[in-house]
Amino acid sequence: RVSERLGDFLLKGQGLAVVLVAVQGMMQGGSVAIVTLSLALGSVIGLGINQVVMAACTAALGASAFAVTASKAVATAVVMVWNFASRKRWLDAPAR
Repeated sequence: RVSERLGDFLLKGQGLAVVLVAVQGMMQGGSVAIVTLSLALGSVIGLGINQVVMAACTAALGASAFAVTASKAVATAVVMVWNFASRKRWLDAPAR
């Protein structure tokens, strides 16, 4: 059943962020579809940034275990800043 699958999805935490942002957007008078699409687009851009940073770091540092771990840490930090800044800019911005 759909409701059981949705419940499992939410309980595992995989869809919780999308639901919370959509609810927040509704409470601020925004469209749920626009808020959800904005979240998805920002996440896809973050994934792209992650891949570019990982490729650049591993190209510069090499492919040793330490270099890959350091690359992951750098990519995580960069994407964390992107996620915070993009959501502050587009999702938490006051309505015009």
